[in-house]
Amino acid sequence: MDTTNQDKPKPTFFALWNQYQLASSPLDMLASMADVSKSIVDKMFFREPVMHAGAIKVVVALSTLTGRTLGLSDMDIPLIDAGQVSIIPTFRELCTIYRFDEAALWAIAKRAGVGKSVVDVLYAGSPVARADAEKVLSVITELTGNAWTLSDTDIDTEEHP
Repeated sequence: MDTTNQDKPKPTFFALWNQYQLASSPLDMLASMADVSKSIVDKMFFREPVMHAGAIKVVVALSTLTGRTLGLSDMDIPLIDAGQVSIIPTFRELCTIYRFDEAALWAIAKRAGVGKSVVDVLYAGSPVARADAEKVLSVITELTGNAWTLSDTDIDTEEHP
Protein backbone atom coordinates (compact mmCIF):
# COMPACT_ATOMS: atom_id res chain seq x y z
CA MET A 1 0.00 0.00 0.00
CA ASP A 2 1.35 3.41 -1.02
CA THR A 3 1.31 5.87 1.91
CA THR A 4 3.34 8.67 0.33
CA ASN A 5 0.30 10.94 -0.10
CA GLN A 6 -1.04 10.22 3.39
CA ASP A 7 1.92 11.95 5.04
CA LYS A 8 1.94 14.90 2.67
CA PRO A 9 0.42 18.00 4.27
CA LYS A 10 -2.71 19.42 2.67
CA PRO A 11 -2.31 22.79 0.97
CA THR A 12 -3.80 25.86 2.62
CA PHE A 13 -6.33 28.05 0.85
CA PHE A 14 -3.56 30.65 0.45
CA ALA A 15 -1.20 28.08 -1.13
CA LEU A 16 -3.82 26.98 -3.66
CA TRP A 17 -4.68 30.59 -4.45
CA ASN A 18 -1.01 31.17 -5.30
CA GLN A 19 -0.50 27.78 -6.98
CA TYR A 20 -3.20 28.59 -9.52
CA GLN A 21 -1.82 32.10 -9.96
CA LEU A 22 -5.06 33.70 -8.85
CA ALA A 23 -3.28 36.56 -7.06
CA SER A 24 -4.48 38.94 -9.77
CA SER A 25 -8.09 37.89 -9.06
CA PRO A 26 -9.61 39.86 -6.22
CA LEU A 27 -10.83 37.91 -3.20
CA ASP A 28 -14.11 39.81 -3.33
CA MET A 29 -14.74 38.28 -6.76
CA LEU A 30 -14.42 34.81 -5.22
CA ALA A 31 -16.72 35.85 -2.38
CA SER A 32 -19.28 37.04 -4.91
CA MET A 33 -19.02 33.79 -6.87
CA ALA A 34 -19.48 31.82 -3.65
CA ASP A 35 -22.31 34.08 -2.45
CA VAL A 36 -20.60 34.64 0.91
CA SER A 37 -19.26 37.67 2.72
CA LYS A 38 -15.73 38.68 1.76
CA SER A 39 -14.76 38.32 5.42
CA ILE A 40 -15.26 34.54 5.10
CA VAL A 41 -12.83 34.41 2.17
CA ASP A 42 -10.41 36.65 4.08
CA LYS A 43 -10.52 34.32 7.07
CA MET A 44 -9.82 31.29 4.88
CA PHE A 45 -6.96 33.18 3.24
CA PHE A 46 -5.38 33.85 6.65
CA ARG A 47 -6.18 30.37 8.09
CA GLU A 48 -8.79 31.57 10.56
CA PRO A 49 -11.67 29.21 11.39
CA VAL A 50 -14.86 29.53 9.37
CA MET A 51 -18.24 27.83 9.45
CA HIS A 52 -18.49 24.61 7.41
CA ALA A 53 -21.25 25.89 5.09
CA GLY A 54 -19.32 29.02 4.10
CA ALA A 55 -16.13 27.05 3.50
CA ILE A 56 -17.93 24.65 1.17
CA LYS A 57 -19.32 27.53 -0.90
CA VAL A 58 -15.87 29.08 -1.25
CA VAL A 59 -14.23 25.77 -2.19
CA VAL A 60 -16.89 25.18 -4.88
CA ALA A 61 -16.23 28.66 -6.29
CA LEU A 62 -12.47 28.03 -6.15
CA SER A 63 -13.03 24.77 -8.07
CA THR A 64 -14.83 26.76 -10.75
CA LEU A 65 -11.94 29.24 -10.98
CA THR A 66 -9.23 26.59 -11.11
CA GLY A 67 -11.03 24.05 -13.27
CA ARG A 68 -10.06 21.41 -10.69
CA THR A 69 -12.57 19.62 -8.48
CA LEU A 70 -11.66 20.48 -4.92
CA GLY A 71 -13.23 19.49 -1.64
CA LEU A 72 -12.71 20.47 1.97
CA SER A 73 -10.82 17.23 2.50
CA ASP A 74 -8.26 18.36 -0.11
CA MET A 75 -7.34 21.51 1.79
CA ASP A 76 -6.11 22.60 5.20
CA ILE A 77 -9.00 24.87 6.21
CA PRO A 78 -9.69 25.36 9.92
CA LEU A 79 -13.40 24.94 10.57
CA ILE A 80 -15.43 26.10 13.52
CA ASP A 81 -16.25 23.00 15.53
CA ALA A 82 -19.98 22.36 15.30
CA GLY A 83 -19.79 21.15 18.89
CA GLN A 84 -19.01 24.71 19.95
CA VAL A 85 -22.44 25.93 18.96
CA SER A 86 -25.95 24.73 19.61
CA ILE A 87 -28.52 25.00 16.86
CA ILE A 88 -29.47 28.42 18.21
CA PRO A 89 -26.40 29.88 19.93
CA THR A 90 -26.34 32.07 22.99
CA PHE A 91 -24.26 35.24 23.03
CA ARG A 92 -21.64 33.42 25.10
CA GLU A 93 -21.47 30.65 22.46
CA LEU A 94 -20.98 33.25 19.73
CA CYS A 95 -18.10 34.67 21.75
CA THR A 96 -16.57 31.18 22.00
CA ILE A 97 -17.02 30.43 18.31
CA TYR A 98 -15.44 33.68 17.18
CA ARG A 99 -12.88 33.77 19.98
CA PHE A 100 -13.93 37.20 21.22
CA ASP A 101 -11.74 38.17 24.15
CA GLU A 102 -12.31 41.03 26.60
CA ALA A 103 -10.73 43.57 24.23
CA ALA A 104 -12.95 42.40 21.37
CA LEU A 105 -16.04 42.72 23.57
CA TRP A 106 -15.05 46.29 24.45
CA ALA A 107 -14.61 47.08 20.75
CA ILE A 108 -17.98 45.49 19.88
CA ALA A 109 -19.74 47.54 22.55
CA LYS A 110 -18.10 50.75 21.35
CA ARG A 111 -18.85 50.06 17.69
CA ALA A 112 -22.46 49.17 18.54
CA GLY A 113 -22.84 52.39 20.50
CA VAL A 114 -23.80 50.59 23.72
CA GLY A 115 -22.14 50.43 27.10
CA LYS A 116 -19.79 47.58 27.91
CA SER A 117 -22.28 46.57 30.62
CA VAL A 118 -24.77 45.63 27.86
CA VAL A 119 -22.26 43.17 26.40
CA ASP A 120 -21.49 41.84 29.89
CA VAL A 121 -25.21 41.26 30.54
CA LEU A 122 -25.56 39.49 27.17
CA TYR A 123 -22.57 37.31 28.02
CA ALA A 124 -24.20 36.40 31.35
CA GLY A 125 -27.35 35.34 29.49
CA SER A 126 -29.58 37.98 31.02
CA PRO A 127 -32.06 40.11 29.05
CA VAL A 128 -31.13 43.49 27.60
CA ALA A 129 -33.09 46.09 25.64
CA ARG A 130 -34.07 44.72 22.24
CA ALA A 131 -32.51 47.67 20.38
CA ASP A 132 -29.18 47.16 22.19
CA ALA A 133 -29.12 43.43 21.41
CA GLU A 134 -29.84 44.16 17.73
CA LYS A 135 -27.01 46.73 17.61
CA VAL A 136 -24.54 44.26 19.10
CA LEU A 137 -25.62 41.47 16.73
CA SER A 138 -25.29 43.87 13.79
CA VAL A 139 -21.66 44.53 14.71
CA ILE A 140 -20.98 40.79 15.13
CA THR A 141 -22.50 40.24 11.68
CA GLU A 142 -20.16 42.87 10.20
CA LEU A 143 -17.12 41.42 11.95
CA THR A 144 -17.77 37.76 11.16
CA GLY A 145 -19.47 37.82 7.80
CA ASN A 146 -22.22 35.58 9.20
CA ALA A 147 -25.66 37.12 9.64
CA TRP A 148 -26.81 36.99 13.27
CA THR A 149 -30.21 38.26 14.39
CA LEU A 150 -32.41 37.84 17.44
CA SER A 151 -34.43 35.21 15.56
CA ASP A 152 -31.43 32.91 15.08
CA THR A 153 -29.78 33.38 18.48
CA ASP A 154 -30.84 32.51 22.00
CA ILE A 155 -30.72 36.05 23.35
CA ASP A 156 -33.38 37.32 25.72
CA THR A 157 -34.58 40.89 25.47
CA GLU A 158 -36.43 42.88 28.11
CA GLU A 159 -39.41 43.30 25.77
CA HIS A 160 -39.58 39.57 24.92
CA PRO A 161 -37.85 37.44 27.60
